[in-house]
Amino acid sequence: MSWYNASSRPMKPMKQGRDKKLIRTFLDAVIGLITLMVFFVLIYDASRPVKYALVEGEKSQIDIAAPRDIIN
Repeated sequence: MSWYNASSRPMKPMKQGRDKKLIRTFLDAVIGLITLMVFFVLIYDASRPVKYALVEGEKSQIDIAAPRDIIN
């Protein structure tokens, strides 16, 4: 059999399937973690209050709504 090279052994089919499953599981976990981090950053950024750079006595160019339960 001249087409078979004895120095390069073929992988066993069972190990090949197990390796593919392990790689697929790892990639699924990485993609899941990245997705969770993106959602966390988006929700965190949307929940932060808006800050305005105002000086005392200066008139604001935009209306700033405040809840009624704020006490000075």
